[in-house]
Amino acid sequence: MSLTTRWISDADLEPVAEARTRSFGSAGKDLGSFRDRLTLEKQTIGGDSLIVEREGQAAGTATVYDLAMWVRGGRVACQAVGYVGTLKTERRKSAAGANAPGVATAVMNEVLRRGRERGQVVSALMPFRVSFYEHFGYGAVERRCDWTIPASVLPGGSTDGVRFYAPSDLAALTACRQRMVEQGQCDIERTEGMWRYYIGRADDGFLMVDRPEYDGPVHGWVAIRHEQGNEALRVSELGYDGVGGLRRLLQFLGNQRDQYPRIGLSLQADFPLHRLLREPQIVQPPSRHAAADARLFTRMQVRVLDHKRLLESMRLATTAAGQVDLVVHESEGDARRLRLHFADGRISVSDGSSAGGFESRDHVWAAIACGELSASDAVALGVASGSADQTILLDTLASGPRPHCLEYF
Repeated sequence: MSLTTRWISDADLEPVAEARTRSFGSAGKDLGSFRDRLTLEKQTIGGDSLIVEREGQAAGTATVYDLAMWVRGGRVACQAVGYVGTLKTERRKSAAGANAPGVATAVMNEVLRRGRERGQVVSALMPFRVSFYEHFGYGAVERRCDWTIPASVLPGGSTDGVRFYAPSDLAALTACRQRMVEQGQCDIERTEGMWRYYIGRADDGFLMVDRPEYDGPVHGWVAIRHEQGNEALRVSELGYDGVGGLRRLLQFLGNQRDQYPRIGLSLQADFPLHRLLREPQIVQPPSRHAAADARLFTRMQVRVLDHKRLLESMRLATTAAGQVDLVVHESEGDARRLRLHFADGRISVSDGSSAGGFESRDHVWAAIACGELSASDAVALGVASGSADQTILLDTLASGPRPHCLEYF
């Protein structure tokens, strides 16, 4: 009854398609669609797939992708994790031995081992349940806000630069996306293959770009689709390299009000979108007048695999100066002790002392390091401990935009 792990080569993808079907599918006939999706995935994002087996039969699976994440102006190697699943017949089964891991634990332990082996700095995933992945050190780092907005309250103004996408826009569109990644927080670069897939799906709706001059830069883009069963226009993706670009795209969406009375879109939770609307009130429907409805949700989780490389990659406020003795209690049972030196907008990291000035669990530290949770708030909430001076210094990590990742995996 012991579990073994096996990484699958590109030439042998059938076991992966079958494992995904038996983990996520609603019927055996779904195998063909999972096989097709896997083939397309290999052509666009690549990835390596894991099979966990019990006595030679698949019990669980996951796929990892080698990508790049930008954190406070620094680019780090990111292991993106997708399709973590346990076959329906293997859920909540015990393995050999009282302390042996279950299938899902075996999957995640091997995924993390692989990430460290490859020298990746962070591991990221989109969870089905946040509390499950906290057991493996992943902290929730991304809050998003889902807006439903009456088109009549969107801002008005010129939309002369907004037009349908053409293949000649791709290079400028790619450059706009890269600017957005580098200026943001915890966003992930879109690879050439991912762009091919994304553009190929454009006919599922319509793709527009904000490019006032045909040979000039793209300042933003919006992908829209009609939601069947209602009169809403759904924004499936919205990208922009500044507030000016966002405003023009909102003006374009407002111009659709004769056909679509409501617009649905998602943005990072800390962006005050209501301040750009003609009616800045946020309501809980039903309302007697036209006003936006906003609902928060969490999405991406991150595990820090290499604390030193992550922190030393960051570009921070130059006013931060001092030292923090940090203790991170890792989910594997050990404690990582580090000394952080803040000076000239950078952090240098060395081995720490036995006594820590700031302590937290790894999943809490991931949220602090990524700027989603300030160290001061973590202490106030009782999920971390630390002296006032060191806690205030760590608050520098939360200075700037909150994490927001446009990619989904």
